[in-house]
Amino acid sequence: DATRLFSADRQDNLASFVQDAKRVKVTMLPPDLNHSEADFNVEKTEDGLAVRYALGAVKGLGQNVVDIMVAEREQNGHFQSIIDFCRRVDKKVINKRTLENLIKAGCFDSLEANRAKLFNNLGKIVDFIDQERMNENQGSLFDIFAGEEDQQALHEVELDDYPAFTLKEQLTLEKQAIGYYLTGSLFDEYQDIVKKLEVYPLAKFNTEDEDIQEIINAKYAKLKPKVLIGGIINYMGSRPTKKGGKIAFIRIEDASGELEFVVFNDDYERFKHLFKIDELIFVEGEVIYDSFRNEVKVNANKILLLDEVLNEKISQLDLDLKSEADWEKLKPILNLNSDGGASIRINYSNLQARCILRLGESAKFSPTFDALEQLSAIVGKTHWRLGLNKV
Repeated sequence: DATRLFSADRQDNLASFVQDAKRVKVTMLPPDLNHSEADFNVEKTEDGLAVRYALGAVKGLGQNVVDIMVAEREQNGHFQSIIDFCRRVDKKVINKRTLENLIKAGCFDSLEANRAKLFNNLGKIVDFIDQERMNENQGSLFDIFAGEEDQQALHEVELDDYPAFTLKEQLTLEKQAIGYYLTGSLFDEYQDIVKKLEVYPLAKFNTEDEDIQEIINAKYAKLKPKVLIGGIINYMGSRPTKKGGKIAFIRIEDASGELEFVVFNDDYERFKHLFKIDELIFVEGEVIYDSFRNEVKVNANKILLLDEVLNEKISQLDLDLKSEADWEKLKPILNLNSDGGASIRINYSNLQARCILRLGESAKFSPTFDALEQLSAIVGKTHWRLGLNKV
């Protein structure tokens, strides 16, 4: 019974419940003002049954508040917009802070997908409703239901346009309202580039993987092979060692799973400024086997940021360009220089011919994540490739 398994009144266990649902392939639908109930409920979708996230699990919404919202929806129909919602729910129940949390959690997404637009217009929305109530000589902001004439006024306020939140901005605000990331992962923003760097996915580091078994066996044979892993930091802990030093336990996650790495003494002091929750890091180190827990971990020797890995690993940038390409836009992104970096090979084509242009040693590309993101915006993600240094 999914409604019992996922209970909104168990806030301390919600994150693990959601992770368990994903692990057993149960679809978790985000909270929605027009579809969520006070508690988690099961919905039928085209792909089968799914669990709809509970309104009661959004921070700042008490049971009484949620019950009033759901009762109003059931009695008078779905909310048509955020303004319609404000008109129909009493101000004593819903305040500006509550509206902010509903927006951050994505509860209005089916009515307006651009959360940044609602979030940044919230003051304007409240002022509009306040003025409307004053014009009607009402003493409360949200305390009466809209009639037919009021329904015609739903579009009287024009919301200012705002660019959508970046993935990181949206997920950060979502975490504030829910307690964790529900609709995505901070790693999603970097997933494509990490794949191009041919970094092992974290799910591969398990005792049953043949490659990992070979690495562990090689380590025991004193060969000490190194691996490079990357992910978003989601946990940090430490304890003193018997010799008076310090050992840190840090867990990172990618799209496939999680992995813990350990850092000792001097290495910890050297890299501790890079250890920040919700930040992407890369770890170079040795695979170790924890026989007590039957887990694979990594003993870290070096910590790198993404741009450092890009500069270390990328030897060549392959770029597909057609005759209509805007070279003037590309020049500052490529940031051509002769101070070292990746060589550049251009696969050029027009209606008559095609050729390969190899730029000389005086034209090198300094790869950064921002530069590659801008490159994707101009030529498309499928029109550039990375050549990696051979180990």
